[in-house]
Amino acid sequence: MSNETPNDLKHYDDEISLKELITILLNEKKIIAIITIAAVILVAIYSFAFLKIQYQNNALINVAINEKSIETPFGIFENPYDTLDEYMALVKDGNVLAMTESDLEDKYSSKDIANTIQTDIISKDQSFSIIVKGDNEKDVNLITNVHTDNYLRYLQFDLTYKAIDYLYNKNHNEINILEKKIEENKNIKDKINALIEDTPKVINLNNSKGQEIHPAYAIYLSEIANLDIERINLLNSLEIVQKNNEAFSKELKSIEEFKEIPSQEKLNNDIYQSVKNIVTVNEESLMESKVIKPRYKLNIIISLVLGLMMGIFVALFKNYWKTTNKIY
Repeated sequence: MSNETPNDLKHYDDEISLKELITILLNEKKIIAIITIAAVILVAIYSFAFLKIQYQNNALINVAINEKSIETPFGIFENPYDTLDEYMALVKDGNVLAMTESDLEDKYSSKDIANTIQTDIISKDQSFSIIVKGDNEKDVNLITNVHTDNYLRYLQFDLTYKAIDYLYNKNHNEINILEKKIEENKNIKDKINALIEDTPKVINLNNSKGQEIHPAYAIYLSEIANLDIERINLLNSLEIVQKNNEAFSKELKSIEEFKEIPSQEKLNNDIYQSVKNIVTVNEESLMESKVIKPRYKLNIIISLVLGLMMGIFVALFKNYWKTTNKIY
């Protein structure tokens, strides 16, 4: 006698075996294929016909972040930029954006240009990328190249200006120090000259051995000679520093009178050559832009999966509906 209850029999009747499930899907393979193909076609049409194409171009910027002290022909310049973030922030500086806006003949405003640009760290404390996105491939390439060039141009101008200003102030302090040393040298020499006047040149030796130069007088003469040498060196140093500062003063005044960022030729070449390699662009990174949206392949794959799932659901629901109607 069977121990199965009516509820167990009903449960078994409601179950669908794997074999039956595969059979249902094979029987309904046409509708599954139609729904899947339709989903793929609809997504493809929407992607290619209605979605806007978005392009992206990158410029890789290398930064010599560890070069804090920069050697110049006029002395050491302490780089005011300490972190990679400071270099990255300059990408969207108002001056740089204004330069790009002008170069693009006001086709885009500074705000529009800023909205198309992003920055991303590539290697900590070593490099980052300037990323430009937009729906016009030609403009994306143009903005990338123009803005990257303007970024470098402004940064090199800024470093050159700050180096000149730094060295000018440093030299100004050096002038004060040298002038004080020259004054001290003169005061010491005057005191020694006063002592020389009160010191006999020679002393008489005992036992009628004649005379010899007074030891103190000889020492004073030696100190006077050393002070004269020191004074000559100080005056030479002062002359060089003053000459450099006169040139720096003229350059600072000239830079401040510029109505726009000057070209490389108008900058102090010695200073410019010292700072120009602090930030460089990887020229290989400035290539043609690439399409980043829409992602056609991904959209097709997703539509294929969703279409297949929808087709299977419809096939199973159709079978369930037929089975239910037969029972009742």
